[in-house]
Amino acid sequence: MAITIAVLGFYVYHDQLLTASQTFSIISTFSVLTTALTNLPDLISKMTEANLSLNRISKFLYASEIEPLTTRGLQVGQDEVYALAIENGSFQSMSQPILQSLW
Repeated sequence: MAITIAVLGFYVYHDQLLTASQTFSIISTFSVLTTALTNLPDLISKMTEANLSLNRISKFLYASEIEPLTTRGLQVGQDEVYALAIENGSFQSMSQPILQSLW
């Protein structure tokens, strides 16, 4: 609002005739500009985040495929070392057992 008053004062200071229609137009214009400039930092932040996200998605989509030999399923009973083994496991939620004596 201070900028609007300063512009109107500058306009009158230079011996210009200030009518009601000109005043309304100037106030409306500065109101629109103030709203736009108030939202500008949020817009810059969101655009930066969107650019970063798009770069990450692009990097993921252009990445090479995982080679089939690096992932393989193990069958039960093979003589290989397992990454995770459960023997006589018991799992429960609250007080009631859900799974018991696995493998």
